[in-house]
Amino acid sequence: MINRISFLNGHFIEHDKAFVHIEDRGFQFADGVYEVILFSQGKLIDGESHMQRLFRSLSEVKIDNSFAKADLLKIGLELFEKNEMKDGSLYMQITRGATNRVPWC
Repeated sequence: MINRISFLNGHFIEHDKAFVHIEDRGFQFADGVYEVILFSQGKLIDGESHMQRLFRSLSEVKIDNSFAKADLLKIGLELFEKNEMKDGSLYMQITRGATNRVPWC
């Protein structure tokens, strides 16, 4: 079996090395959005509709996103290829990112 591959912070990395920073607002406050797309026989099911909903959600909560819809779809397909999968689901989560918090004095 191959080592699983994930996509985190703009890079494909080994799944067991994919960690979220403790100051990530998604981790601490659920300050993010996610979308799940089914993948079957080498194709994303309703990928464009899912991307529209993801981008609408990002806009509603005012999270900046540096990716284009086509880029995210391409990354999703590449993940399935790198993980040698023919069927499954693509779980995408985009958060506001990590930020330092001011300690109370």
